[in-house]
Amino acid sequence: MRLTSIRSAPEEWKEKAAYIDTLLLPIYGFQLQNKEPELSELEAVDRISAQIERELTGRLLLPPPIAYVGKNPSTLHKYIQEVISTFIEAQFHHFFLIYPEGRIMEEELQLESLPFQVTLLPVTLKPSLAEDPATLTPIAESLRNKIVQRWMNGN
Repeated sequence: MRLTSIRSAPEEWKEKAAYIDTLLLPIYGFQLQNKEPELSELEAVDRISAQIERELTGRLLLPPPIAYVGKNPSTLHKYIQEVISTFIEAQFHHFFLIYPEGRIMEEELQLESLPFQVTLLPVTLKPSLAEDPATLTPIAESLRNKIVQRWMNGN
């Protein structure tokens, strides 16, 4: 379920809330040069996340994506920790970050220092992906399978 749909479908949220225990947090790189935004990462991450959410509806919550400019990884780390801590308090148990590969340096996030497990789902983006959205489907299916595998492993 998309976080943005809770307001428009509060009854649906009440029905499903007890079963939704997984957070899929999309992160994308954002650059703005000469007031020209580069949005290909946002489009790809958003499409992949949306497909995963549709296929795992009833167990997964998808908040709006986080824009990351890459200037201070410790700020991103603190923000991710705060977001996930909030969802832990709301009885979520599985946390996944989906982001373009190379945009976030895993060691900079210091995820091992967090008191909960976060699974990283880096996406390798190629120029052809922005041109043909259908090429995102196999990527979404692969990432969906990783989420389901983590559920099956119980961790």
